[in-house]
Amino acid sequence: MLGNITPSDQWDNFDCSTTLGAIEEICHYVRAHFDCPLTFYTCLQDDPAGQYANLIAQLKKLQAKWDFTIIDLFHNQGLLASTAAHPNAMFDDVHPTQEGYLKIWLPVFERELTAILAS
Repeated sequence: MLGNITPSDQWDNFDCSTTLGAIEEICHYVRAHFDCPLTFYTCLQDDPAGQYANLIAQLKKLQAKWDFTIIDLFHNQGLLASTAAHPNAMFDDVHPTQEGYLKIWLPVFERELTAILAS
């Protein structure tokens, strides 16, 4: 269940039985226990019903409250083209193979995380 985003002044007591509540709990925990940036990433995924796209839209709304970054692979046209051109890169529509991780996804993560940590 997706759940709801809590009010902007609510910083604890999240409904962890929902996806958004669990994400907010992670944000709260990281903020309370670590002095580090927080990054979420989205995945490639066939999404005919639009449920994953809705989750990403909600994640972007949460970004304003919790000040984290998002590596958005779902909307990354270059990554989509690369995986389509390399049929052995993906195990299924969500999970890359070892080859896909190493040759296609890893360079994206290295570039994105380097930029995030440099800012």
